[in-house]
Amino acid sequence: MKTTWKIITLLLLAAMLPVYSGCSRKKKTRYPIIPMPKAFEISVDSIRVEGSVTDQLSETVSLTLDSTAVSLSGNSFDETVDMRERKEFTLEAVDEAGNRETLTIEAVEQ
Repeated sequence: MKTTWKIITLLLLAAMLPVYSGCSRKKKTRYPIIPMPKAFEISVDSIRVEGSVTDQLSETVSLTLDSTAVSLSGNSFDETVDMRERKEFTLEAVDEAGNRETLTIEAVEQ
C-alpha cells in the first residue's frame, strides 16, 4: 500500500513539473523595436504639407513625431497633423534651384 501511494505521489509531482518549470507556457513572438528620433530639424526654402505651400527663405522647420501626431513648427507657422485621421503624411522641401526633397510618414497599425 505504501508503494502505491509513493508511485501516485511521484506521478502527481511529475505531472506538475512542467507547470512549475515554465515548459508548458506558450512563447510569445517578439518583434524588434526600431528606435525613432523624437525630433530633428531641417532647413528648407519652401515647404508643402498636403498641398498647402508656405514660402519662407531659409526657414528652419522642426518636425516632431509622437504616437498620434506629427507636429511641424517654423518661424512663421505651426501645424499639427493628427495621424489617427490620416494614414499618410508627405513633407516636400524645395530649394531655390528647384531641387525637391520629399519625406513621407506613414501610420502603420500594430
